[in-house]
Amino acid sequence: MIYKIKQEDIKECIHFSTKYFLDPKKTRVGRTTGTYRGLGRMINDWLVGKLIEIGVKNILESYLSEKILNLDFEIHQANDDPDIVSVVESGKKRKPNLYVEIKNSSEGDNYIGLTKEQYESTIKNEIVDENPENYYIIYATIRQYSNNNKDLDPYGAYLKRTSPDNIYDEFDEIENLIVEIKNIISAKNLYDFGVDFKKDSYMYDPNLIKEVGNVTDKQLRKLLQGESVDNYSEIELENDILPLIPTVPSVDKPLEFGEVTIYGKARLFKKENIKSQPVYIYAEEATKLEGSFLGKYELKKNNFYRCSIDTLGRNPRLQRNNIWLSRNNLKYLGLPTISESLEIIQKNI
Repeated sequence: MIYKIKQEDIKECIHFSTKYFLDPKKTRVGRTTGTYRGLGRMINDWLVGKLIEIGVKNILESYLSEKILNLDFEIHQANDDPDIVSVVESGKKRKPNLYVEIKNSSEGDNYIGLTKEQYESTIKNEIVDENPENYYIIYATIRQYSNNNKDLDPYGAYLKRTSPDNIYDEFDEIENLIVEIKNIISAKNLYDFGVDFKKDSYMYDPNLIKEVGNVTDKQLRKLLQGESVDNYSEIELENDILPLIPTVPSVDKPLEFGEVTIYGKARLFKKENIKSQPVYIYAEEATKLEGSFLGKYELKKNNFYRCSIDTLGRNPRLQRNNIWLSRNNLKYLGLPTISESLEIIQKNI
């Protein structure tokens, strides 16, 4: 589901950012860094998120033309309102019947979900009224409609269009930028299938299977032939359950991931060093891995894969309690498709 960005959309978002910057009640100091935020930084902070809201709103409206959805482009001191703040139906303006939150989602995002605090506070919102089926989270991103070597930055594209300076020529045309919906979940989906990740635990990479380089592959194949290779050893599998071993020995095992079952014939090898212990799985035949949180993976016959658990970020310790779904697992949970979810939202909002 996509929406093609227009010049007036970017202009509206820049106008909002400027209003926010000029509001005397708003601080110009960053909450986390304590450094000054100029107008350029403010535009950078707001532009993409607001553009995504505009795109999602237009996609929703395309499903049922009799409803007009209004976004929140007002400046608030404190705000727990949904991103769609009102609905115009049959010429009358009213509050929405669903709480819709629109989030910026990049291709590299591995989880979708909320902090526990946000989930619990929003459930109490008068629109949601303690019913998680009244709360939807839409994840969307900005990308190029057709791939080229131009930079897709929306502000750069806007300056290219509005400035005679050819320094902006490396930015793409506005007409080639689109908003695309990647996922939609209800808070009930999140409650039913999500897993708690506690504060001070680790943010693990849920992408279980990774490709193996040529050098490592050659070393591992020596083991298959019965040769001895320094620091490598074979791990005995028990009950067809894949042991989830962190690459860094000092990191806790990811209990949040649950069990991963092996369907097929496989062998497991570990390379032990002082600071790392990468684990590799060899598929003796076409093999499947399946976990309730991580989802499914298909391994090709006679291939090696890295399957130890890495952490994400420079500081992988979580600062808050969270409830998350693995993005890889979404397609295996039997959730409504994006089209089905859009129809549900438009019908009930």
